[in-house]
Amino acid sequence: MRIMTGLASLLTHEQAFAADVHTAVVQPWAQAHLALMQRAQTRGEISATAELLTLSQLVPAMAAYRSLIQRQPFDLAFLEPLIDGVLLPALRS
Repeated sequence: MRIMTGLASLLTHEQAFAADVHTAVVQPWAQAHLALMQRAQTRGEISATAELLTLSQLVPAMAAYRSLIQRQPFDLAFLEPLIDGVLLPALRS
């Protein structure tokens, strides 16, 4: 936990490091989510007007927040309400 706390502090104070972490950790997951969302949109499973670029970053951003800031596990108990209560309704609107 001390390592995670130190990493969170470093991310706050070092913009270049934060950008590198975003590029290496968050961005690949967001791109994968975007590709999945675009395919679902093409199939008509989600709204044609859904803000995919923003929504594709939701899960990776919340995973980082959950583990680095809250220091809690990113588990099914956290993920399921995030997907069912936030992400899917936003994709359908």
